[in-house]
Amino acid sequence: MKTKSRVHIVFIFVVLIVSLFNVRCAKRVAHIGVSHDDLVENRFALLEELNRTVLRISCSAQYLHEYYSKPNNMRSSSDSSTLIDSRLLTKSVAGTGTIIHNSGNRMLLLTCYHIFDFQDTIKTYYVDEDNNLTDWLDVLSIKKTQSIFIKRANGTWDNGLLLASDKKNDLALVLVDNRDDNMYERVFNGLKKDTYTPKLGEQVSMLGFPNGIFMINNGLVSFDSNENRLIISAIFHNGASGGIVVSLDVIRKEYFFVGIAVAMPYDGKMLLAPEENGLYSYDNTATPYSGDSYIENVKFVKYGITYVIKNKVVIDFLNENKDLLAAQSMYLSEIFK
Repeated sequence: MKTKSRVHIVFIFVVLIVSLFNVRCAKRVAHIGVSHDDLVENRFALLEELNRTVLRISCSAQYLHEYYSKPNNMRSSSDSSTLIDSRLLTKSVAGTGTIIHNSGNRMLLLTCYHIFDFQDTIKTYYVDEDNNLTDWLDVLSIKKTQSIFIKRANGTWDNGLLLASDKKNDLALVLVDNRDDNMYERVFNGLKKDTYTPKLGEQVSMLGFPNGIFMINNGLVSFDSNENRLIISAIFHNGASGGIVVSLDVIRKEYFFVGIAVAMPYDGKMLLAPEENGLYSYDNTATPYSGDSYIENVKFVKYGITYVIKNKVVIDFLNENKDLLAAQSMYLSEIFK
């Protein structure tokens, strides 16, 4: 009888503990006001809304490349070099822009400056037999044209104009004339005068167009020695520059602007290539290469580390261009009020 009584007592004790746990959970769910399924749906809804606020950017510059002959004696100032060939080549850089204003006929995008930072003139020089740089010109590249293109949500491309920039902090504003009123696109509502401060280890989401494909990457926040930047453990690829980084509150169904994705770290190495921009083009490994060699700067990327421009730096940049935006009849009321 004593054994059965003890079993009954233990059973009643377990039932009480489980009941108390369920009551606490019920109170917590009641406090939150949403179920787990609702939280999942809220997350999807927030990301879908944010998807409509970012657009793909492409900037192309056309260069006239002039190629000069190699002097017989590069140590002699009396020797000569002549123009032997010229051709037009195009360089392109891709990125992401966030819609921060849309008046129907014009739109304003927030993005990174380096997407448009093409040099006007580029000179490369021959090296002598001791691999020392000479004064003899090898290639002269002169920028002839530069264009900005914005891919709209409906698949069409519109021209963009660089309206304002901050080279130091790598920020830019691009003005776009709307040819068609695209109802799918939305203004990003995360820009606030009072900026959000993420916590160490907080999960954030980065939205952009790496390799031209819309993607959402999640990462954890770390702090950088540079007071204007954060670091997140998200995968960064070419085309993601200018993408927004946000913190999602799936309970209240809102998001907070953390910053702008700008770059990833890399190690640069100068390597010999068989032709200009052709490090991987030579595939005849059966015989040694005996032609001209070119020096090519190769980047070895450290994936999983993304630098983010802090939201406060972005807000300061917009405030600095307040008068310029006002002249364009663009008033960011949440920031300039």
